Amino acid sequence: MWVFITWRSTTAVISSVTYAGTGMTAGAQLTSGSIRGQSFRLVNPTTGANNVVVTFDIAVTFKTGIAESLTGVDQTTPVGTEATGTGNSDTPTVNVSSATNELVVDGAGVQLIVNAPTTMSPGT
Repeated sequence: MWVFITWRSTTAVISSVTYAGTGMTAGAQLTSGSIRGQSFRLVNPTTGANNVVVTFDIAVTFKTGIAESLTGVDQTTPVGTEATGTGNSDTPTVNVSSATNELVVDGAGVQLIVNAPTTMSPGT
């Protein structure tokens, strides 16, 4: 299972992320101004409808997250080299190395200007 959380704060950090009460392993994190993002993973999670619970060290008003359950994952080495990037661009990119049959999973944190439309497209 892979979880990516984004939030707006210059000081708040994630204290823990659990799935069905089991702690998840922290992965890549990034900060760009007041926008923060961090990934978490859990190998061989419990099946069924369960909750992902994210706990911050202080109150956070603006936050969002995504959780993906994946099958066929290498249980010994589920994650390769993580890649991150920050910046201020209408066309953000990050170069990621992967081998044949490896799945690349991504997440993005974006601070929008009010009423400004944003479109994000997958890479190739």
